[in-house]
Amino acid sequence: MMERVYKKPPIVEAVIEFVFASELKPEVLEKVRQKFLETYPLSTPTMRMDVEVNDQGAKIQRSLQAHRMTTKEAVDTAVLGASSLALIREPPYCGWEAFIERTRIDFRLLQKLGGVREISRIGVRFVNRIDIPIAPGQPLFFPQYIGIYPSLPDIGGEPLNSYLINFDQPLGKDGCKVILNSGTASSPLINHASLMLDIDVIKEGGIPRQDDAVWALLDRIRSYKNLIFEKCITPDSRALFNR
Repeated sequence: MMERVYKKPPIVEAVIEFVFASELKPEVLEKVRQKFLETYPLSTPTMRMDVEVNDQGAKIQRSLQAHRMTTKEAVDTAVLGASSLALIREPPYCGWEAFIERTRIDFRLLQKLGGVREISRIGVRFVNRIDIPIAPGQPLFFPQYIGIYPSLPDIGGEPLNSYLINFDQPLGKDGCKVILNSGTASSPLINHASLMLDIDVIKEGGIPRQDDAVWALLDRIRSYKNLIFEKCITPDSRALFNR
């Protein structure tokens, strides 16, 4: 299938995530964080809170979950944990080649400082928002713009105002699965309605150790994601992306 390129892709968040089979020691994680600060100078720790309740009362224990690190422009983010690394791009989306190149640089830096570790899970997630012009009070006909929507019995009343659908399905390719969410969303635009299409393609286990094989796998995962996206939208959606 030939890849489509849109003038205004509906991407609001692009994510590549690695989860590792082992954790970095705290001092090594801090060394990596210090190096990442050169690219992502805005760093905020995210904490995990565990509550243990027994006869003596409740005990609350806080621990570091990850460092959320952002560029000055606030469009590129790295979420660095002891056993994970996620790279996030927000609008404007710069294209896959630029995104994967930044991922390579950060991943190799992590390997250099923290050592090469086994990847237990890898994923590519794209969150899309389809903004549809609509007159105030006019109902939105979902099938005109998206291929995933509720099929409901005729129970009368007014047209459906909102919905949310989630499914998890093996793809039968490279041992991957897709987690897909579709639903209505609040639109930031006046006289518009918005539909959300969140596609997360994941592979758990059996991930190669060689760099070239990892990047080739990510390219294939991205192609699976693109195919799912194209199957979920309609000609009217495509027309909006090219306006």
